Amino acid sequence: MKESTANVKKHDNNKPAVAADKTTLSLSHIHMRHRGRRKTLQAEAKIFVMNTMAKSPAGSMSKSNNAERHVAAAALVASGLDVLATDASAVILKPMLPYLSTLPTDVDLAIQRDDWPSGPVQQMGTAVNAGFMYMRGTHANDVTTLVMDAVYRGLIEFYLRWNNIVDQYGWSFVLSESGVRTRTSEWANETTIGTIKRWRCMQQGSTCLKVAFLPYDRFPRHVLPTHGKWSDGLQHTALIYHLTMGCVQEQAPCSIPGIRPFRGNRQRLDRYDETDFDDYVATLRSVGAWRVGRNEPPWSD
Repeated sequence: MKESTANVKKHDNNKPAVAADKTTLSLSHIHMRHRGRRKTLQAEAKIFVMNTMAKSPAGSMSKSNNAERHVAAAALVASGLDVLATDASAVILKPMLPYLSTLPTDVDLAIQRDDWPSGPVQQMGTAVNAGFMYMRGTHANDVTTLVMDAVYRGLIEFYLRWNNIVDQYGWSFVLSESGVRTRTSEWANETTIGTIKRWRCMQQGSTCLKVAFLPYDRFPRHVLPTHGKWSDGLQHTALIYHLTMGCVQEQAPCSIPGIRPFRGNRQRLDRYDETDFDDYVATLRSVGAWRVGRNEPPWSD
C-alpha cells in the first residue's frame, strides 16, 4: 500500500495553487534543474536506480519504490509545479485543496505529522509522515535539493536499521537536523510552521525554506491514546483517512477498530499485496470511506 498518487498545479507568478491540474504529464520529458545543472528525469532516475538497486537484496523493491516516487515528485517541483504526493492508502474524504490553498504563501512544504522516529520527535515535537506531502514550486531549486537530501538520508537509515519506511526516516531526520524547532506535538490541531535552516541560509542572507506541519484533526495519522477510535470524533473533522498503528513485532498481527491490522515490519511487501488490500478494503468499509460500487463519486476538487 505504499504506491503514491500525485496532483500537480503549474505555478503562475508565484501564486499558491488553488486547484489540481488533471493534465497527464510525461515525466521523461520534464527537465530537472538541480544545483545549476539541467538533467532529464529519465537520466536522474537511471542514476538513482543504478546507485541504489545495485546495493539492494535481490527482489527487494519496497525501499527503492518508496524513494523513487520522491525523485519523480522532485522533478515535477523543479519544473515549476506545485505537487501533492500521497500514499495510495491516503483516502480523500472531503475537499482539502481549498485548505491547502490557505497556507501562508511563504510555506514551501506542508506535511502530515507522525510519532516516529523518536529523535526528531524530541527535537521538533513531531516526526514526518511522507505519505501526504504538499510541495510548492516557488523556490523550486531549493525544494528539489531538499527532497533529494531526504531520499539519500532515508537510504542511509535503511541500511543502518533495515527498516522499509525510508521516506519517513529521511524526511524526519533531514528536517530535525536543519534547525526546525516547532515546539509542537503529533496531536496539535493547528498548522505549525517552522524554518528549515539548511545550506547556511541564515548566515548568507538568502531565503530559508518554510515547512508546515498540518493539523492533526484534519490530517490524522494515529488515534489519540486517550480515545483509540476513529469514531470518537475524527470522522467528523478529518479531510483524509490515512490511519495506521503499530505494535511490538513479536505481537503482530495486532489491530484496533477502524484501523488496518499491523502485520509487522516486512521487507518483501510485494508478497503481501493481496492480503493488505483486502485488509484495507474491509477497514474502509467499516469507517464508511469505501465508495466503490456505491454509485457515489469520490471526492474531487
